[in-house]
Amino acid sequence: MPLKKEDVKKIARLSRIKVEEQEYEHIAGQLNSIMDWIDQLTAVDTSSIDAKSQEGVSAMFERADIVTAGGIVNDILANAPSSQHNMFAVPKVIE
Repeated sequence: MPLKKEDVKKIARLSRIKVEEQEYEHIAGQLNSIMDWIDQLTAVDTSSIDAKSQEGVSAMFERADIVTAGGIVNDILANAPSSQHNMFAVPKVIE
């Protein structure tokens, strides 16, 4: 089902994107081209392909989960413009 000018207007309004009146038809054409391309991709039969198989990809490198140096709160808080109770202090944003 191809997108119409009214559909593009609704999409633009919902996504809060300002679009000039003369651009709606052009954008509708572009979106319809994208949707046609997606339809072509979904038409490809991939049933014979194992989703987990990739040629040339080795196993992921895993590192040991080792606890390293901690207790550097003061060093970290030295980067903060303001701190309280061993935490970054930020301005209140909700009244």
